[in-house]
Amino acid sequence: MPTVGRHPVLCNGASLKSIGGKPRGSSSAIRLDYRKDGRVKLNLPNFVRSVLHIPPRVLDLIEIATYVFAADRLVPRGRPDSLDLSSWSRQFIFGIRVRDIEFWSQAETLRKLSEALTFVSGDRSFEFRFSAGHETPPVDLFDAEEFLVEPSKPHHVMLFSGGLDSLAGAIERLSRSSDTVCLVSHQSQPSTMRTQNQLVAALSGRFAGRVRHYKFASSLAHGRAVSEAQRSRSFLYGTIAFALATALKQDGMFFYENGITSINFPRRQDLLNARASRTTHPKTMDLLEKLFAHVAGRRFVVENVYRWKTKGEIFQILREHKAADLIPSAVTCSRTSMTKGEFTHCGECFQCIDRRFAAAATGLSLYDHTGLYAFDFVRESIKDGQAKTAIIDYARLGIDFSQHTPDGFQDRWLTEIGEVIECSGNQQMTFEQLFELTKRFGFQTKEALKTFSLADDLNKNVVTGSLPDLIHRRDYLKEERERFAVEVAAKLQRALPLAYASNPAKDERDVNDKINAILIADSDSYRREFPTTKFALASVIPDHEITEHNTLIEAKYLRRDTTPSKAREAILADISSYPKNAYVLFVVYDPSRSIVDDYQFRRDLESLRQCMVAIIR
Repeated sequence: MPTVGRHPVLCNGASLKSIGGKPRGSSSAIRLDYRKDGRVKLNLPNFVRSVLHIPPRVLDLIEIATYVFAADRLVPRGRPDSLDLSSWSRQFIFGIRVRDIEFWSQAETLRKLSEALTFVSGDRSFEFRFSAGHETPPVDLFDAEEFLVEPSKPHHVMLFSGGLDSLAGAIERLSRSSDTVCLVSHQSQPSTMRTQNQLVAALSGRFAGRVRHYKFASSLAHGRAVSEAQRSRSFLYGTIAFALATALKQDGMFFYENGITSINFPRRQDLLNARASRTTHPKTMDLLEKLFAHVAGRRFVVENVYRWKTKGEIFQILREHKAADLIPSAVTCSRTSMTKGEFTHCGECFQCIDRRFAAAATGLSLYDHTGLYAFDFVRESIKDGQAKTAIIDYARLGIDFSQHTPDGFQDRWLTEIGEVIECSGNQQMTFEQLFELTKRFGFQTKEALKTFSLADDLNKNVVTGSLPDLIHRRDYLKEERERFAVEVAAKLQRALPLAYASNPAKDERDVNDKINAILIADSDSYRREFPTTKFALASVIPDHEITEHNTLIEAKYLRRDTTPSKAREAILADISSYPKNAYVLFVVYDPSRSIVDDYQFRRDLESLRQCMVAIIR
């Protein structure tokens, strides 16, 4: 259930009075202070020491970003399988003591801060009430404005996560310029720290004296997070890079993430708002740029250099710069905390799926070897419903993109296109670049599907339920409700005869009762594989309704005195009474084998409307 009211968060010793008292209907206030309570880990002194001095206003921004990130993880969102999209959107009110109260109290500052956070997180609202009185002592003798010096040569400040995209960005920048490249990393997990440090060591070996690594540790100090969506992470991540760029007198900072991941086209209706990551979305880049320029008091550029690249093209960049050998060391997985043993990737999340498809499309699967993945969806049956849905949705999205015309693309993705082009200077050029990006992604997806279909050992049968099997069955071309009907029919094919192995069915109502029990028993697993399906099953004749999915299940029991023609007539009557946009699964229980020609019986009925006929014996 969604939480009612705003969530108050008090930071740096701010009181409830600073936010006007406890908001009506709100939960208890979350109190955060990295200097005292130990709940939030913020290694600010070490970071300041590494760059000599950071202005008070920028220090305030770092603390604000850290507290927002902590609150994001401490306040729960709605259930992942909830169809109530608003339950994922929360309301926050922050009370924070700051150093530069005059700046943070400005209406323009509050507006830019709120706009950036609302979009990147997908939450409903962020309110801030700043108060004066916060200060921290200098970290050492050199923490003062007069010790700042101009860099001796150009610097390139970029975010470095340890993934393939940022690795390719670092290598490309180092190869094509003589700049010193400053890699800024947010380090919150041991595995992430290890990955980043190993890659930086490799880069330093290849580009001696030109790589500088700035590490910023910020996380929850005790206990697990309530929410791991971490939509506000890019705000914290970007703020750290902005602070470094400010200290180095640079006028910009750079992200490196491919455009398909950045824009994150929703692969289904339930991937909206806070459910769809916007960490490097073009609008996020634009909002951060405006906020950081406002804080700096001068022009400041925030750019995603790879916004018009696909993941496959990231692989190609690594190959072109003779860095394919570093591919196994880069970690892309979004669920590294769930991997086991020597595996660095779960193999089931969207990021893992994207990486494997891109490697297959570019012929670099040899470097992205299966020993990295805890689960190999090419050679193993995909048991997890969410993983199967993610793979099928990924393939469907690519196929759809490959088939779009410019007009069709605009009609289908009007909202997503609008969010991208509204923050661009040349809207027509941006539309064309976006269209070409999705077309290339579509063709690469199809190339990967061809590669995967041939990936299995030709001397062995394809593993049932593996990706080559799904490709063979063309599951990625079927609508979700059609796939749902196929899964339900397969389940009933196995379970219904077993239910009547000892005693025959009494009547059609009895058959419906059994179907209802079978479906309810497996409803949780169906929700994982078909997240837009909400179960509301009736145990009475005439049907079982799967609401929100517009799917009906109609059962017919052919006893000895029920001829196939009578069953067909009954189904025809039902067909005419159901809404045209509903999908119907007709379950024909025929234990006496009254139907002689199953194919003809099914074909005649399925040609009349969107439906599937499953004959069970």
